Amino acid sequence: MSRAYEDDLEQPFFDTSKPGPSPNAGKRMPARRRRAKMELRRTTMHMRARQPSLHRRSIGSLPRGASAWFAACCLLLAGCAAGGQPVPTWNRPQVELRWPLPPEPPRVAYVGALTSGDDLGRQAGFLQGLVRLVTGHEPRNMVKPIALAKNANDLLVVVDPAIPTVHFFDLRRSRYERLSRKLSSELLSPVGVAVSDDGRVYVSDSVRAKILVLGGPERLVGTIGEGVLQRPTGLALSPDGNTLYAVDTLSAQVVAFDRKGRELRRMGGRGTGRGSLNFPTYVATSLDGRVFVADSLNFRVQVFSPDGDHLMSFGGPGNAAGTFTRPKGVGVDRFGHCFVADAAFENVQVFDEQGRLLMAFGSSGSGPGQFTLPAGIWVDHHDDTIWVADSFNQRVEAFRLVVDER
Repeated sequence: MSRAYEDDLEQPFFDTSKPGPSPNAGKRMPARRRRAKMELRRTTMHMRARQPSLHRRSIGSLPRGASAWFAACCLLLAGCAAGGQPVPTWNRPQVELRWPLPPEPPRVAYVGALTSGDDLGRQAGFLQGLVRLVTGHEPRNMVKPIALAKNANDLLVVVDPAIPTVHFFDLRRSRYERLSRKLSSELLSPVGVAVSDDGRVYVSDSVRAKILVLGGPERLVGTIGEGVLQRPTGLALSPDGNTLYAVDTLSAQVVAFDRKGRELRRMGGRGTGRGSLNFPTYVATSLDGRVFVADSLNFRVQVFSPDGDHLMSFGGPGNAAGTFTRPKGVGVDRFGHCFVADAAFENVQVFDEQGRLLMAFGSSGSGPGQFTLPAGIWVDHHDDTIWVADSFNQRVEAFRLVVDER
């Protein structure tokens, strides 16, 4: 529309500022101008009718099309702002850390730490944070990681009872997901986790007294142990993935289930003698199927056969090397060595197959290779990585075995 035509529409056809008959009286408005003026009036009325509702809307409740457009623009700008510069997968130390100290040959080396989903890709800048705010995405930081497990496909799963939620780290694809809000509402106290190679995730809830079986961050497959378990805590799978071992802390037993959730057997029972348990917490399995249980208030680790027979125990109460004060997570490497985290010593002790102390690594603190209230442990049989849930430091730390394959 030309500016001359716009000015023509803005002028009244009658001059109402002067009394008496208009000089235009008796003249008929041209049809083209009448149609244009009516169209302008309809458009103005339509806009005024819509205007109040638009003013009442917040950014988070924009119309569907506008929200999608806004989110797409933010994503595009965030991608441009990132500049294509990837960040390291790990928060790595400036100097290499190894244990034991020289002149002994190193057996364990520090790899790095994960604190949030942002450690697996590009750093989250301002615009990415804005997009998460608008789209309602959950924070990606860990608050109190207490147990973790990993499968052969490099899926690392961490349970976080402080939020409560479950963190999914796809290390192979550098992707992070968090349990959906709907499924997170099913959790009150997630404290144990196990992951099968086919991607099935088992999460124990000590308050709801059941185990959730997940097919991913947004899919609930089923539950195990309802009406059977009193306070499920630590979880572990047999090497073939067909048997799930669940620690029931209140009954002082370890309960074995098959893949369909049917109870197979129990081991332990309240007591202090051989094969008895006193508030057990964590559990792990070795490649040959043995079951290692953190017998926390007996200050020892108990070892059972796959059939539930007691084989041995090691440790004991004390504050010297080879004893325990607050034993927590247990893990077993491919050589049969057992790794035990102690929340009081704030280190990890390593024992051989006969239960003899080999070494310890880590110390109290928040720096690389240090712990504050370490909890769960996972030892990877495939790449010899040792994962430790450093709960009070809000991270998981990774170490690796220094293996001489000669």
